[in-house]
Amino acid sequence: MGYIVFVRSYSITSFVFANNHCDEDISGRVVYENGNPVSLTEVFIATANNTVYFNNGVVKGDGPRLNTNVKGEFTFSAQVEPYKLFIANSNGVALVSQKEFEANNTITLTPWGRIEGTYTIGSELANNQPVSISALGYFGNWINGHYNTDTDNQGHFIFERVVPTNVDIYRGSIQSKYRTHYVRRGTVEVTLGKTSTFNLGGMGRPVIGRFEIPDVVEAIDVGRHSITSKAPDRNYPDDFETMTSTEKSKWHADWWKSDVGKAHSKARRSYILTVESDGRFRAEDVPAGEYTLEAYINNPVKGDPGEWGDLIGRVSMEIVVPPMDGGRSDEPLDIGLVSVEVQTILSKGSPVPEIVGKTLDGKAFKLSDYKGKYVLIDFWMQDRYRDKANTNERKELYSRVANAKNIVCFGMNLGKNHTLSDLNLAQQDNYYWTQIALSKEQIATIHKTFALEFSSGLILIDPKGNLVIKSHSNKVWGTVGRTLL
Repeated sequence: MGYIVFVRSYSITSFVFANNHCDEDISGRVVYENGNPVSLTEVFIATANNTVYFNNGVVKGDGPRLNTNVKGEFTFSAQVEPYKLFIANSNGVALVSQKEFEANNTITLTPWGRIEGTYTIGSELANNQPVSISALGYFGNWINGHYNTDTDNQGHFIFERVVPTNVDIYRGSIQSKYRTHYVRRGTVEVTLGKTSTFNLGGMGRPVIGRFEIPDVVEAIDVGRHSITSKAPDRNYPDDFETMTSTEKSKWHADWWKSDVGKAHSKARRSYILTVESDGRFRAEDVPAGEYTLEAYINNPVKGDPGEWGDLIGRVSMEIVVPPMDGGRSDEPLDIGLVSVEVQTILSKGSPVPEIVGKTLDGKAFKLSDYKGKYVLIDFWMQDRYRDKANTNERKELYSRVANAKNIVCFGMNLGKNHTLSDLNLAQQDNYYWTQIALSKEQIATIHKTFALEFSSGLILIDPKGNLVIKSHSNKVWGTVGRTLL
């Protein structure tokens, strides 16, 4: 398992990837190109289990930290894990391998990368619209990096101090006062000291149509929805499901750097659907090519307008956008009526169907064995359970109900490629929440039964086996606590 060192001075960022074993103290000095020290700088150490997060240059880390001295020097105790150093502040950045660092422990910062471009919708400039970039995935799971900005009154956007890697760029669409929908539009290769240009929109043509909703549905709210281009498949190795979290993280990082990964990244593009209350939809600037149209149809939510209601149906269909002269046309491609098959939703007060699986020590699990008690189930995905606020809520709630004789708590991973190592890690993070391993068939049944849109959610079952609470929102933890206690 490797570690990463992050350095921050005010808005300073720096991280270190691990490759080789290190038996001695990690001591070095950071200077600018003119030789002046990078002083009084906060340094983070991150590992596969201690993520470092940065958002628009603001850094937070789960692991240990220290400051450089006035000479720009820093020293960490010897680490079991091998490493690389990535150091950055508002003026520059440096990525140094362990081999390079051992040959010369004076690290020189060079100018950051930079991204700029123009956002166009059809032939009109997209003024005051959200744009986002993300480095998530290119560094494995050790680093989560995100940047957000809005276009100016000329549709222009700029990202300063961008990390030297490939980053995904997302085009935002303000759906309402409470909801902004982002879709991925491509990958930008960021080079130190240079400005990369990426323009959003301005090519392709509009795609229109209408979702045909059965009369039994009074109103709809369309959740996640987009038209997404076809891309080369990500073929996982045969032993992927038996890999540890660290091994999977390395596989993903290596895959993104491979020719197949780069082709996949370049080919992936998504286009936002604007959906009216009567089901009519429109996507702008869709170039010629083969696409998948996907949408999740929800009941309108009551209360928080930023949340989606129960999932009542999904749509997934293939479409082809024909070539256009000059690569652009104002004439929409009308794909007509798109049928939505409405699914039956398990409502509050209804009996919850059987769920079967195994505990981490191999014992059989049956939900029906726990009738007579409240059953709290946390459905999660391997990349989502580690949300710190959410995890702390779990721990706090369990500490309040741990000694109650009429309450039991379980966690269930609904991810496609989860492993027992993921469950073990969750078992540690979630303290006494017993983790249950599920078959793929059982996971599919759970998705359908509880209409889980994002493979995560929380349900509470009463002693008679009936559904009391179901939610996708982290805000539900307090409600669960009040219901149980």
